[in-house]
Amino acid sequence: MEDQLTLFSDGIPIITTLYPNITYLEEFIHFGMLSHPKPEKVLIVGGGAGGAIQEILKHPITQLDYTEAFIFCLAVPFF
Repeated sequence: MEDQLTLFSDGIPIITTLYPNITYLEEFIHFGMLSHPKPEKVLIVGGGAGGAIQEILKHPITQLDYTEAFIFCLAVPFF
Protein backbone atom coordinates (compact mmCIF):
# COMPACT_ATOMS: atom_id res chain seq x y z
CA MET A 1 0.00 0.00 0.00
CA GLU A 2 1.30 3.45 -0.89
CA ASP A 3 0.17 5.33 2.23
CA GLN A 4 1.61 3.04 4.88
CA LEU A 5 4.95 2.44 6.52
CA THR A 6 6.17 -1.08 7.36
CA LEU A 7 9.13 -1.69 9.67
CA PHE A 8 11.00 -4.99 9.49
CA SER A 9 13.18 -6.90 11.98
CA ASP A 10 15.34 -9.66 10.49
CA GLY A 11 13.22 -9.57 7.34
CA ILE A 12 9.95 -10.04 9.23
CA PRO A 13 7.36 -7.23 9.21
CA ILE A 14 6.78 -6.21 12.83
CA ILE A 15 4.92 -2.90 12.55
CA THR A 16 2.67 -1.52 9.84
CA THR A 17 1.29 1.94 10.30
CA LEU A 18 -0.36 4.55 8.13
CA TYR A 19 1.96 7.22 6.84
CA PRO A 20 2.04 9.93 9.52
CA ASN A 21 -0.59 12.65 9.47
CA ILE A 22 1.72 15.49 10.47
CA THR A 23 -1.08 17.94 11.29
CA TYR A 24 -2.68 15.51 13.72
CA LEU A 25 0.67 14.53 15.26
CA GLU A 26 1.80 18.10 15.80
CA GLU A 27 -1.39 18.90 17.71
CA PHE A 28 -1.46 15.62 19.63
CA ILE A 29 2.22 15.55 20.66
CA HIS A 30 3.05 19.22 21.13
CA PHE A 31 -0.06 19.92 23.24
CA GLY A 32 0.99 17.20 25.68
CA MET A 33 4.65 18.24 25.71
CA LEU A 34 3.84 21.92 26.21
CA SER A 35 1.37 21.22 29.02
CA HIS A 36 4.22 19.91 31.20
CA PRO A 37 6.48 22.58 32.76
CA LYS A 38 9.74 20.78 31.89
CA PRO A 39 9.40 17.40 30.17
CA GLU A 40 12.69 15.48 30.34
CA LYS A 41 11.85 11.77 30.16
CA VAL A 42 9.27 10.38 27.74
CA LEU A 43 7.88 6.84 27.42
CA ILE A 44 5.97 5.84 24.29
CA VAL A 45 4.05 2.56 24.44
CA GLY A 46 2.94 1.86 20.88
CA GLY A 47 2.47 4.28 18.01
CA GLY A 48 5.96 5.78 17.92
CA ALA A 49 6.69 4.44 14.47
CA GLY A 50 3.87 6.56 13.07
CA GLY A 51 5.79 9.81 13.52
CA ALA A 52 5.35 10.54 17.23
CA ILE A 53 9.05 10.05 17.95
CA GLN A 54 10.08 12.67 15.40
CA GLU A 55 7.68 15.19 16.91
CA ILE A 56 8.77 14.52 20.49
CA LEU A 57 12.43 14.95 19.53
CA LYS A 58 11.67 18.55 18.57
CA HIS A 59 11.55 19.23 22.34
CA PRO A 60 14.64 19.40 24.61
CA ILE A 61 14.18 16.04 26.34
CA THR A 62 16.96 14.00 27.97
CA GLN A 63 15.52 10.50 27.54
CA LEU A 64 13.07 8.78 25.20
CA ASP A 65 12.03 5.15 25.75
CA TYR A 66 9.88 3.40 23.18
CA THR A 67 8.24 -0.01 22.91
CA GLU A 68 5.43 -1.37 20.84
CA ALA A 69 2.34 -2.46 22.76
CA PHE A 70 2.66 -6.15 21.89
CA ILE A 71 6.18 -6.27 23.38
CA PHE A 72 4.92 -4.54 26.54
CA CYS A 73 2.03 -7.02 26.87
CA LEU A 74 4.43 -9.95 26.60
CA ALA A 75 6.67 -8.48 29.32
CA VAL A 76 3.92 -7.72 31.89
CA PRO A 77 3.78 -11.30 33.35
CA PHE A 78 7.46 -11.00 34.30
CA PHE A 79 6.93 -8.01 36.61
